[in-house]
Amino acid sequence: VTLERNKLGIANLGDSGYILVRKMPDGMKIVHRSAEQQHGWNCPYQLMRIPPRLAARVPKYTQDHASDAELYNVEAQVGDLVLLFSDGLRDNLHDEEVLSIVDRALSPAFASFVGMPERSTRPVDIAKALVAAADIRSMDPRAKVPFTLYSLEHGYSCLGGKEDDITVIAAWVVPDDFEADADVDDPFPR
Repeated sequence: VTLERNKLGIANLGDSGYILVRKMPDGMKIVHRSAEQQHGWNCPYQLMRIPPRLAARVPKYTQDHASDAELYNVEAQVGDLVLLFSDGLRDNLHDEEVLSIVDRALSPAFASFVGMPERSTRPVDIAKALVAAADIRSMDPRAKVPFTLYSLEHGYSCLGGKEDDITVIAAWVVPDDFEADADVDDPFPR
C-alpha cells in the first residue's frame, strides 16, 4: 500500500483484500475494493516457493508470483478508511456487517472538525472489532456467511462460518500535516 498525495496504490494477490470506505450522508459506503484471485473453488492465488524436486513431482501445479498481483490506483479523500484483510474477514462477514461496525467509528478528520480530536476512533480499535466479529461468525455452525454463498455458486454446500486466519489492518486517510495524539512508547495504551 502506498499513498502519494491523494492516490492510493495497492497490490493484492489471492483472496486477501482491501476495501476503501468513505463517509457519505447516509453512512459509510465501500467506494472501492479488490477482487479475489482464485484458480478454482477455494484455491486462491498464493505466493510460495516449491523446491525443484517437489515441483518436478507435480508439474501441473500452478505457482503464483508477485507479478500476478492485481494493481489498484484509487483516489482517496481525507477521512476515508482503508481496510486490509485476510480471507478470514471476507469469508465470514458480509459487506453490510463490516459497514455496520465501521459506521460507528469517528475519523480523525471529523473529530477535529467538531472540536473533539481526542474522540477519534483509533484504527487498531476498528481492526480489533472486525476481527472479533469475524471470529465469532467463523465458529457459528449455522451462519450463512459469504463463503457459504461463494461455495453454493460453485456447487458446494458449506453451511456455517469458515474457521480461518483473520487479520485486519485499518488506517485513516489524514492530511499530510496531521499530528497524531499518541504515546510513542506504547502505541496501544488503552
